Amino acid sequence: MNGDKKDDVRQAGNLSGWYFGAPYGIYSTKDSFIAISLGSLDALSEALEIPPGERVPDAESYERREEAAAGVSRALKTRPTAAWTEIFTRRGIWHSVVNDYTRLADDPQVIHNKSFVTLPGASGAPVTLVTHPVRYDGKTPGVHLPPQDLGAQTADIMVELGYGNKEIDTLFKSGVIAGEHHNEAVPA
Repeated sequence: MNGDKKDDVRQAGNLSGWYFGAPYGIYSTKDSFIAISLGSLDALSEALEIPPGERVPDAESYERREEAAAGVSRALKTRPTAAWTEIFTRRGIWHSVVNDYTRLADDPQVIHNKSFVTLPGASGAPVTLVTHPVRYDGKTPGVHLPPQDLGAQTADIMVELGYGNKEIDTLFKSGVIAGEHHNEAVPA
């Protein structure tokens, strides 16, 4: 258990959940990262060519998960992700390459799902946003308001909260609030 608290659920090393045995987690390879899901620790140890004396058997994958994950971690660092992907695919071991931000935008599934949209931001410079994850009648909801400068709606929000023009002006002048100040007529 990590941390000083008894209720801390963070896992040591590469493990991704206290309720799963090894090898469930994300690991470094020689050139990037790979996620390994639930599956046989025996089959994984064989694929990783972990010496028999250093293997943690499936039956002990929960009790000795930190030890098993450390062994998996050491082995994975010896080859690049592409080599492990080929080996794991051939052996039916559940895994996935972990994309970094650069490769994420080029991921075929991300492109197919149209997961990103680029539009002009408040300054006019392009801003790339994650699209709404749900489709309605096959379409995602559009972006109604691109990211704005900090405080762009301060005055509007103050009006919605019931503040009058004089009160808002005083709050801006005193530095209590900041942002764009519109001297529109609002209820006093």
